[in-house]
Amino acid sequence: AEHVFAILRGRVRVVSRAEEGREVVLRILQTGETFGELGLFHGGKCTATIIASEPCELFAIGRRDFLALMEQDSRIAIWLLAALSERISELTDQLADFALRSLPVRLAKRVLELAEIYGRPGPDGLRLEARISQQDLAGWVGTSREAVNKHLRLWEADGVIRLDRVTLTILRRSALEALAGERTGG
Repeated sequence: AEHVFAILRGRVRVVSRAEEGREVVLRILQTGETFGELGLFHGGKCTATIIASEPCELFAIGRRDFLALMEQDSRIAIWLLAALSERISELTDQLADFALRSLPVRLAKRVLELAEIYGRPGPDGLRLEARISQQDLAGWVGTSREAVNKHLRLWEADGVIRLDRVTLTILRRSALEALAGERTGG
């Protein structure tokens, strides 16, 4: 944890692993996002594991150079505080979801988040233009791949989504929004 990384191309998962091998996906980061900032102030201790979900190109800046930049330009320190505050808020929301929400609600929320990032309008719905495995999705909502598959198949049978070999298309976004507790636009 001696560097801050910027993702120039690609996507990574930020995971926390238990000793028995189970993992929880804390975040999915994509081009333009950064990671490793916390380690700079945490004594070089790694707080999570980063796993590339696809080939990536990264830019790394060492702790000493990054701290010198922050001293030279306070806007960098302000940006860093804002980024860390946003991450704390996201993790707080995720913790609340794990403790208070059912699996279908958590899964609907994550699919909608993925739609915001990777969704592309198609002739019959919003197609997710990213290869997120059911295992990754399971880690993100804190359950097994089998449980995610079961709920996705139920939603497919109800005409809410369509699963193809490597893609997911949202056919009835309003149904997912209602399940996730979000307001719909119509």
